[in-house]
Amino acid sequence: MNDVLIVGAGPAGRALGAECARQGLRVVLVEEHPDRPWRQTFGAWADELPAGVPVAATASVLRAVTTAEHTITRPYSVVDTGRLRDWLTAPDPVVHRGRAVHAIRGAAGTTVRLACGRELSATLVVDASGHHRAPAGHVPAAQTAYGLKLPQERVAELVRPGEALFMDWTQPAATATDWPTFLYGVPLGDGRVLLEETSLARRPGLPLRELRTRLLSRLHARGVRTDDVEVEKVHFPVEQPAHRSAGVPSFGAAAAMTHPSTGYGLATSLELASSAAAAVARSLSAGPAAAENAFRKVVWPAPAKLVHRLRRRGLEAVLAMPPRDVPRFFDAYFKLPEHHQRAYLSGRTDLLGTLHAMSAMFVRADWPVRLRTVLAALDPRVPGAAA
Repeated sequence: MNDVLIVGAGPAGRALGAECARQGLRVVLVEEHPDRPWRQTFGAWADELPAGVPVAATASVLRAVTTAEHTITRPYSVVDTGRLRDWLTAPDPVVHRGRAVHAIRGAAGTTVRLACGRELSATLVVDASGHHRAPAGHVPAAQTAYGLKLPQERVAELVRPGEALFMDWTQPAATATDWPTFLYGVPLGDGRVLLEETSLARRPGLPLRELRTRLLSRLHARGVRTDDVEVEKVHFPVEQPAHRSAGVPSFGAAAAMTHPSTGYGLATSLELASSAAAAVARSLSAGPAAAENAFRKVVWPAPAKLVHRLRRRGLEAVLAMPPRDVPRFFDAYFKLPEHHQRAYLSGRTDLLGTLHAMSAMFVRADWPVRLRTVLAALDPRVPGAAA
């Protein structure tokens, strides 16, 4: 029997698999499309990435445009996705091509049945298969974006060399709805810049065709050519509960480890993979239940659950705001001291820091924004996290 079986061989699954292998555990991964390229662009704060993660480009300065322009001096990196896959792959990994359809728990471990009928067993099974379909009747808030990868010289006015555009809430002329979106721009390290028209969160997600119209309107108004460029599309839920496939523990997006207010999650998965694997290695000899409990405590310690609940409240506050108030909300946020900004964006287990940041944000916001924040805080429909 294998020690660990991981369903999903994306960044989270491969990171966990590689760390488990480094602990000397027998690891197998199950992935329906193991050879499919990773085409998405991953951005992260440079200080959140574990040492050695391959980086394509790092911007030392970011600009944010709300009702005013703000400068962020916290370095921001774009991960080299192609090299990341190799960096996360353990030597001689065992990857089974297939789709997991059922998990059968037993006293000695769990057996996973694939769609082809094959069965694989392990003491610990982890679901790292990414975002899952929402329950019937529930429409999750989703982040959507439509992007173009343009030559740097075409967009130097928007994204200056060595810098990145974190968000520009100036609204383009062509819009079919008043829902606010922002322009995001980062260097890719190959002479190109990714420019994305982004809807931070909406229930349901803003359609990609609307985002495309807005992005082209924005760029064409500045005389930027958009011919012969690569397109990138983004659509994922930001409020998905942790998936409970036959009760097995989950990791990465399947464990709702995505920041509900930003959509970031890669750095968290990469950072936690090592400690999660170490916890499994220490407890595996005590049996499946002990290994699962140890794993869950690392992925979702009590402070992280409370912080996640607070972040969900923040998401609901933004979703409830009239479109005209959203840039003002972010203007108040970027006026916060850096340690408050960092606590809210990166302090996954920093309950006190998150509370202080949200309190400071409330004090700095104007009264319409404060009202929306209070209503979101009192909303009983906002759930917490569980893994």
